[in-house]
Amino acid sequence: MATRILSSKHKTSLEIAVNSVRCGDIPREDWHRFTSFLFFVFSFMYILLHLGLLHLCSFCYTCNTYKSLNGVPSYYTGGSMLKVFVSSTFRDLEKERRKIIEDLDQALEASAMEKFIPRGEKSQKMCIDQLKDSDIVIFLISPLYGSLLDTCIMKDCKADCTMKNGLKISYTHCEYRYTLAEKKLHMAYKVHEKEFLKGMGKKDKEKYRKTRKHYKTLEEEVGDEFYRQIIRGSCDLGIVREHLAQNIVTWYKENENIHFYQFCGRRKDLYDLFTGMDESVEVYGVGGVGKTTLVHVALLLQKLRGKKIITVGKKQSYSTGSGYEYFRKKCAEDHYTILGESITLDDIVSAFSLPEEVKTWENQEKLDILSKVIAEGVILFIDDFHLTDDDVKTLVKMARGVVVSSRRRTDVARNEIHLYGIDDERDRLVEMLAEKLCPSLGDLAKKKIADIAEGHPVSTEILVRNGEKINFEELEKYKEGLDFSKPEHAAEFLERVVQEVLSEDAFQLLKRLSVINVEVESNIDWKSVRRTYKVGVDVMAELIEAGMVQKKEGKEGVYEFSYHHIQDALVDDEGHKEAVEYYMDKMRRVGENYDDVVEILFHKMMNNEAMVDPFLELSPLVKPVHYSFGRMIVIGEMLKKRLAKRERAPVSVILGILYSDVNKFKEAEEAFKEALQIYRQLAEENPEAYLPEVAGTQNNLGNLYRNVNKFKEAEEAFKEALQIYRHSAEKNPEAYLLHVAGTQNNLGNLYWNVNKFKEAEEAYKEALQIYRQLAEKNIEAYLLHVAMTQNNLGALYCNVNKFKEAEEAYKEALQIYLHSKEENPEAYLPDIAMMQNNLGNLYCNVNKFKEAEEAYKEALQIRRQLAEENPEAYLPDYLQTQANTAFLYLDTNRVKKGTRIMETILEKRELLPDSGARLFGKLGKVYEQKGKEKSVPYYFHAAAAYFILFKQGIPYLDTVLHYLTKVTQLDKTEHGGDAALMIAAIRILSTQKETTLPDVLHTRRGQVIIEALKGNKLSFEPQDEVDLMALKLASELLILLS
Repeated sequence: MATRILSSKHKTSLEIAVNSVRCGDIPREDWHRFTSFLFFVFSFMYILLHLGLLHLCSFCYTCNTYKSLNGVPSYYTGGSMLKVFVSSTFRDLEKERRKIIEDLDQALEASAMEKFIPRGEKSQKMCIDQLKDSDIVIFLISPLYGSLLDTCIMKDCKADCTMKNGLKISYTHCEYRYTLAEKKLHMAYKVHEKEFLKGMGKKDKEKYRKTRKHYKTLEEEVGDEFYRQIIRGSCDLGIVREHLAQNIVTWYKENENIHFYQFCGRRKDLYDLFTGMDESVEVYGVGGVGKTTLVHVALLLQKLRGKKIITVGKKQSYSTGSGYEYFRKKCAEDHYTILGESITLDDIVSAFSLPEEVKTWENQEKLDILSKVIAEGVILFIDDFHLTDDDVKTLVKMARGVVVSSRRRTDVARNEIHLYGIDDERDRLVEMLAEKLCPSLGDLAKKKIADIAEGHPVSTEILVRNGEKINFEELEKYKEGLDFSKPEHAAEFLERVVQEVLSEDAFQLLKRLSVINVEVESNIDWKSVRRTYKVGVDVMAELIEAGMVQKKEGKEGVYEFSYHHIQDALVDDEGHKEAVEYYMDKMRRVGENYDDVVEILFHKMMNNEAMVDPFLELSPLVKPVHYSFGRMIVIGEMLKKRLAKRERAPVSVILGILYSDVNKFKEAEEAFKEALQIYRQLAEENPEAYLPEVAGTQNNLGNLYRNVNKFKEAEEAFKEALQIYRHSAEKNPEAYLLHVAGTQNNLGNLYWNVNKFKEAEEAYKEALQIYRQLAEKNIEAYLLHVAMTQNNLGALYCNVNKFKEAEEAYKEALQIYLHSKEENPEAYLPDIAMMQNNLGNLYCNVNKFKEAEEAYKEALQIRRQLAEENPEAYLPDYLQTQANTAFLYLDTNRVKKGTRIMETILEKRELLPDSGARLFGKLGKVYEQKGKEKSVPYYFHAAAAYFILFKQGIPYLDTVLHYLTKVTQLDKTEHGGDAALMIAAIRILSTQKETTLPDVLHTRRGQVIIEALKGNKLSFEPQDEVDLMALKLASELLILLS
């Protein structure tokens, strides 16, 4: 394998390092041969390492992956944005310390004695070393002054300290004096003395008397620096995080001694952004200028305040070269990735995990509820704002607590920040980057880079990383005629910079790779790149060394762009033809998969090939679990724009189905209606050809309306479809009888939803009759339709207590699935398990417990096997059958066995459709019979689980109140008090009338409700569903009061 030797312009840092070694006594000729050999060996190893062809056991160069600095990749070493030291006495303030440390660790890094790793050093030295390493110190000054230091071991301490004269002081006092001497930024809080003394024991009072003089000395020294008094054991500690967040942005703006990890400049911008977030802010500027990074830093400080953070955007924006790495670490669970190429209100609904029912509401209702939810202590950040539709723009104008990032100003927010290149600290930006990426970079080169890049972070990093290869005199010419405030000019300059640092071969490869979708996990595949683009290892190695591409984490031989800004700037439409060849090669190597097939479809479309038929054929096979599902929506929308109106209808139908599958109901309805309108017009010209298409589209609309509870509209759609299919079946029964049966089945489901059980039975029976008739002619094609309809009938009969008829229907369906299993076991095992589970439920209802247990055993055996093979798809079904079996054991007096199973299932209750509501209720009843105390947490959790279902639109409010009342009856401590306060909150929300709150003991759950009724927002980190219910009730009370 040949290794490309770079010209002096492209001399590597490795070559420089080798040539800088002193030769000593080795003869010059031998030394040159030796260094050349070393260079060849290390270069070869370097290339192999980066291409995944060589592995080292302990350390390899590829471990240093490129990450984010001011929105651009650099070496990320896992540092925190800021480190905050917590100083106080320990034993008396243990709970308060724990709370503050938890709060700090949400967004920053807390440094405290609880986290120290023993090193065999004196406690004082360990504390001072950690304090010295911290950016900020928080003091909690307690009347219980603390243990006195025997001797001071800090020989280099600058503090004017009495210990130097032999007068002892406490650890906290020592740390305070040291902080002042070192001019550390700090905040001090005094624990309320009188309140503190009330709860003090005899021993502590004695200690207080002995050290009171010391305490008063410390109190006097802190003096006016105290922020406020806090009451031990109260909710006052929330104010500490509020003060700290505000102080950080103020200190940073005023250029105090505070430095964020891997972030510089933007001092006033950060202050303006942070203070404007309680309203709304738009941050706009050219690509790669650091918008997302700035927002991320501000969001971390909002998280420190206790705000919940939700971010919405494309996957690619968060996968390469955008944003602040430490934010992604701390807020990994807070990002919602959109499907497709647009951000809609339904995406925002999904991001907030609101019930799917909300997506069925009118737009104004969605806007109202989202505005209220955002106001409940949430900051919403919408990246890629150019992708939003008009409804989302309206939301931003309405709501408070929204931040958007855009390349051009849109005038949607109350506050605006136009971001240019870093102006005030360009030199520091270059120094920070050079320290990490190119330590040997000279001062002249650094100055040139600062001037040329104008503080644009991406351009600055590329230039620093490749500073030793660049002819800066030539590069200065590239700026001529460019205005960095214009996105297209910034992108052009970025392209020129990249072209300057790369050889022609590497630059052309990078341009051709720019059309490859790096959001697909298996892209960019090196082996397919090498074969498709006919390039050598040296070209790929150059891209890696220049920092243009990087190894994809956890993927061997797979790469991604280090900066998505470069990919955007270099996109070359000429590359689509080769992209098709790339995916074809990849599939020949690793096998066909939907993601690659869909990408081929996309690139062929970009080459203006006719792709309607492949799109229609592929769409039923791609499911929402595939990454390519979102790409299919993009392709469909592109096709619609290209097709004439008459040809657009089938694509619109498929788009409607795709949107329905991801609960984008508004978009689905629009797509179906567009197709319906076209088919109606075509049917006027040729009814025989197009009326069935009208019926098919009406069927799709009917199912959509049924799913969103628009039952009247659903019935009208189904009835028109049925009428058309009946008419068509009279002329051509073989073609249309199946559609008559399918529509009747849909009508049966609809009538069941609206409790029209007689009409549902009639519809199912007609569908069953037709399926039987068709099965007589073609048993393989239609027998499974008989089974499906019998299952529906069985479930209906169970619902109306016709258990004999239900058993007959279920048994016939089971026999059909068992027969089909003989030919294809894998395909029908889930159906067999479903029928056995349904039979088990039926037998329990009629007290045939032996038969029920046998049915559940069969279902469990199958579902256990399926769950082991595919837990994501089948584990919830397995747990549900386990729960049914446990209920059976309770009904047959095998309480211990049933209880054990239920306790096990509850550990995974989030997978159950009712969040474990029935299990909690049943266990509460079991434990109540054994003794009151143990039943309380189960009843409380039952109430919380049913409350979740109630918030999803299921009428369970009475059940919630029932279980809360049980808690109040069985528990006379603070837990019963919490339940009583929650009942009062529900009464107020239900009647919207004032209610006197009960005077009861309570925990923080009850306190948030009390505070909410005073108009005060109080928050805490929820630990379980009961906490979430308390916080939700408090939030709704605040909205009601406002």
